Amino acid sequence: MPSDDSLRAAVTTTTETTLRTAAGPADQATISALAHRIWPEHYGPIIGMAQVDYMLAQSYTTAALAAAEAAGTTFYLAEQAGHEVGYAALAPGDEADTRLLDKLYLAAETRGQGLGRQLLEHLVTAARTSGARRLALRVNRHNAASIAFYQRMGFHIVDAHALDIGGGYVMDDYRMTMALSGRHSGHSQS
Repeated sequence: MPSDDSLRAAVTTTTETTLRTAAGPADQATISALAHRIWPEHYGPIIGMAQVDYMLAQSYTTAALAAAEAAGTTFYLAEQAGHEVGYAALAPGDEADTRLLDKLYLAAETRGQGLGRQLLEHLVTAARTSGARRLALRVNRHNAASIAFYQRMGFHIVDAHALDIGGGYVMDDYRMTMALSGRHSGHSQS
């Protein structure tokens, strides 16, 4: 029987938004469709459409999402009025006490409503429930809006890192971390 804490981490509801753990082929197809909708608008101006298409083909097929899930990644879907509007993922980190915020994406029409903050706080709770003491992420160094959001939420840039992802493309990122000790669910730093 799951603990009360794990149940709270699995589903969080507000009057307008539901966050739920995603799993299996139907949810993988939903996440793939959301990525194909969100990424071109968000990343096209930052990394160019050729790299967007390449990355979607590598990481957002249902097979790639199923493999990530099998390797320990937990996916979450955000829904408003019965429609999926975003997704996120927590993956095992490089260290036992670290979880990787692997994905956090919202449809453009939902930005500015506090949903990103709500989704991140949900991920913080889930990471803490799993025993993590630190949350880490990678964010494109030219993605100023996302970097500012993560900094407002308590993340700090620890270094810059370029990663060759094949196909002649590089992920030019900052690595950011947030200590989870002392944080309380529902509380974020400004």
